Amino acid sequence: MKWGMMLRIIFYCLLFTLIGIALHASVGNSLLVVAPDILLILVVRLAMYSKSVSAMILAFIVGIIADFATGVFIGPYAASYLLAYSLTAFISQKIYAEQIFSICILLLIASVLKAITYVAMVGMYTEFNILTLEFIYTSLYEIVFTIILAPLIVPLISVAFRSSVKS
Repeated sequence: MKWGMMLRIIFYCLLFTLIGIALHASVGNSLLVVAPDILLILVVRLAMYSKSVSAMILAFIVGIIADFATGVFIGPYAASYLLAYSLTAFISQKIYAEQIFSICILLLIASVLKAITYVAMVGMYTEFNILTLEFIYTSLYEIVFTIILAPLIVPLISVAFRSSVKS
């Protein structure tokens, strides 16, 4: 991958990361209780677009930025997005994953993996049980909301990545 193209992908990833964090911080905490996980959609789409070490590092950086944005623990989002990237990159080599239905299935798998990773890592940091009924409901709402909005968000990310390839 050329450096100019990689810089554009990094720019778009950081732009979508900032949008996702802003949406999660504002809408997620005020109106809806949960917001769609735009960052997970970005990481899944990135894994389908580019299967390289630099893209994997970019997925990790998106997770670290999300960890810093939450300000609670450093690591759960980074590990979750890295695992989601790896799993998506592996699965998308085995199946044709460009259809929106396939992307939604990959998002479902990645979302469940993200929730499990988050519970496991936060459980290591704290002594109390984070796996409560409220956490399960919130995670399920976020997964459903992410999958419902994925057909609207994925084309925006895809257009950004395609414009990087054409230039």
